[in-house]
Amino acid sequence: MKKLSTKQGFTLAELMVTVAVMAIMLMGLFAALTTSLYTSENSKWQVRQQKLAQLIMEELLSKPYSELATLTGLQTGTRLGSGIEENGVRTLIGWEYDAASSGLRATVTVHQPMVDIMQITVVVEVPGRDNRPPFILSTLRGKSSL
Repeated sequence: MKKLSTKQGFTLAELMVTVAVMAIMLMGLFAALTTSLYTSENSKWQVRQQKLAQLIMEELLSKPYSELATLTGLQTGTRLGSGIEENGVRTLIGWEYDAASSGLRATVTVHQPMVDIMQITVVVEVPGRDNRPPFILSTLRGKSSL
């Protein structure tokens, strides 16, 4: 009778199973890494949008009401050059803050629904990225506000 060889090693089947298991593990790892990178990138853009909206809003609220009303053209009784007057509500549309270096675009809308009150809305978008929602910041500004 012949004695089997005592050489140790892997068979081709064992090697193929090992490679398949390793490939499945690496695919899971890469999927987790991709999700992590997307979440991190999304958070970065959200913070940038929020910072720009707050910067613009603080700039507008730091101005006296009379200066803000003059700046927006809301004191005039005529149709606004870049806005709309409809049913007594005046709206200024199109203050564009285009920060090309940051990749963001902000639009400021000012409504004056009643005398001595303005609603200021800042919408910050990431152009070219439809899956990212805009950041919207809105407040009311009264004539007696600081």
